[in-house]
Amino acid sequence: MLIQLAEVLSQPLMLEASFVARLVSLARSGKPIEVTARVNDVRLAAEKQATAARSSSAKITAVIPICGFIDQRSSFMMEVFGGTSLESLLEGVNICLNEPRIGGIIFDCATPGGSAFGVKEAADYIASVRGNIPMVAVSNSMMASAGYYLGAATDRIYATPSSVTGSIGVAWEHTEYSKADAEAGITSTIFRIPEYKMEGHPAEPLTDAAKANMQARCEDLYQMFTGDVARYRGTTASNVKEKYGQGRVLSADAAVACGMADRVATFADVCSQMQSGAIGRSLAQTRMEAPADVAMMRNRMNAITL
Repeated sequence: MLIQLAEVLSQPLMLEASFVARLVSLARSGKPIEVTARVNDVRLAAEKQATAARSSSAKITAVIPICGFIDQRSSFMMEVFGGTSLESLLEGVNICLNEPRIGGIIFDCATPGGSAFGVKEAADYIASVRGNIPMVAVSNSMMASAGYYLGAATDRIYATPSSVTGSIGVAWEHTEYSKADAEAGITSTIFRIPEYKMEGHPAEPLTDAAKANMQARCEDLYQMFTGDVARYRGTTASNVKEKYGQGRVLSADAAVACGMADRVATFADVCSQMQSGAIGRSLAQTRMEAPADVAMMRNRMNAITL
């Protein structure tokens, strides 16, 4: 399983720093990895809530958990650390949207982020269905990196008092084993065509061209990340880059102060406000008062489909 862990670390990640450090430490320890975590089955959770809604005399609020490592599909990382697949997440969202007795969705976020792959598409879809029913995200108690990407696409972000939110950025680690292999008497030879095939292989030193390419890919993903957050939140990419933590996670109060989150509240309070209709009424009022450029942005997002 160390091979699978190495594969995860060899791709661009939208992941909070302490979790990356944990992965690196585990990979370098050489210790066996036990599969003990539970994969977060969002689709199943949504189906149970939709079933409950059908027998309810009043509309109910659906809670969709986004927890652990985020990946495009069910993966090794979810089996080890727990996690959420984007496929299951979007299936769960659609189940809730198609049940008339579900009056709102709360994304309950406890995630350090995860893989960069598929996050933009999932976030764009969430943004495109805003306005059907109220959808909010709660940092409870971490909404980081890929998790923040998804949360930013909802109508509003709440942060629980002890939570951390942010980590907007992209990281990609390269580990070279050529010296360690040489000391162990191992020689690896890579035959390739064309020139850049298997660029960045861990058995050989990282070339300047490979470094430049990896950095460029990180920068492309970062521009996409910050640009999308800006569109979802009705601000500018430069504001996101300068004021939204610059790669750090922020406390609840700091996240609200810089505009990264909207309000500090406990998860129970958010659930109560959603169920009472207070959040829906507040969002409707906000839309009426929204500046023309923000309204235009939201209309563009509502036109996006998968």
